[in-house]
Amino acid sequence: MNNISEYIKWRGDLTFAQDPLNEIDGLVFSIIAYSDFKYIVSGVNDTITLREAADRFFDEKDISHLKEVPFLKDIPEFLYLVSRCNRFKDLLLSNYVEETDMEETVQFCAVTFTLPDGSHFIAFRGTDDSLVGWKEDLNMSFLEEVPAQAEGVVYTDEIMEQLRGDFVVGGHSKGGNIAVYSAIRCNETIKDRIKKIYNYDGPGFHETVIQSSEYKKAVEKVLTYLPESSIVGLMLEQKAKYKVVKSSGLALMQHDPFIWKVEGKTFLYGKELSKKSKDINDTIKAWLKHLNQEERAGFVDALFSILEETGVSTIGEMNKEKFSVAFGMIKAYTNLESNAKEHLKTVMDILIEESQRTFKNSIGADIQSFFRKDKNKNKK
Repeated sequence: MNNISEYIKWRGDLTFAQDPLNEIDGLVFSIIAYSDFKYIVSGVNDTITLREAADRFFDEKDISHLKEVPFLKDIPEFLYLVSRCNRFKDLLLSNYVEETDMEETVQFCAVTFTLPDGSHFIAFRGTDDSLVGWKEDLNMSFLEEVPAQAEGVVYTDEIMEQLRGDFVVGGHSKGGNIAVYSAIRCNETIKDRIKKIYNYDGPGFHETVIQSSEYKKAVEKVLTYLPESSIVGLMLEQKAKYKVVKSSGLALMQHDPFIWKVEGKTFLYGKELSKKSKDINDTIKAWLKHLNQEERAGFVDALFSILEETGVSTIGEMNKEKFSVAFGMIKAYTNLESNAKEHLKTVMDILIEESQRTFKNSIGADIQSFFRKDKNKNKK
């Protein structure tokens, strides 16, 4: 058994009564949350089983656009696999909410799973293939709260007021960030009903969130999992302890949870994050340290104004129309106002400078480490 699909094939016959919720199940729910259940899964009084929801999904939804997008292209097949196994097929789904708005810069989605014992798992979707989703992610670098986080708090308050029983919240990527944020900012009267918070390679938070008393109180409930070469999960700040998960992918591709290694009902753990992951993290943090909030905001706005001028709205469209998108970006850049163009160039120059500095320091540390080891070896 070496990945989450194999987990379903080998342990999917065990019900939750036989084997309670575990960290792999949390990732299963977090991946399923990427599925488009609009007009399929509705309010709290209109529950539907996962198998029924999957059947309608494959009857009604066009998934051809996902073929161009890594990770997302594998979700329909995974949904089918999960919806056919004893462990998940009869779980009840409710309260699917989805909002994507370019003008408001929000990409948010959540769905609630109800387990046989009456407890619930709120799964928040991570960044999908919409450009607005990626823009909102970058906005986290200078905003204390982005719209998706605010939506997550409202969703959590409403669902927990409607449903009895204990809750677990979780999500992959930005979904993990929203799960943590929602759990710390939801109504004080319901916080104790949240027993665990699963964060699968989700980015960190604005410094003011990390320093808040709500975060410090809830951090012990947070279970964070980072692949060995994590990049997304190390962005910004977070104080929660994390476990390193072994992955069969390289660098940024390790953000894809389908290639995380599984052993039994837990992940296969590594000892520490890779050197490359730490170097990239050092570069990004040093880069952001050199930019004030206004510069960060200006960079994001300038970058996405170029992308929006190409006429595409998703990563899938960008992958499909590579040449026309590239031409459109060049044209859009040349038409930028001089201030915006200069601002974009300055910010990128700082990033390049910081990456070179980190690389040199990293090489220097490697050389020193080599000579220390060689010296100790000769002494023996």
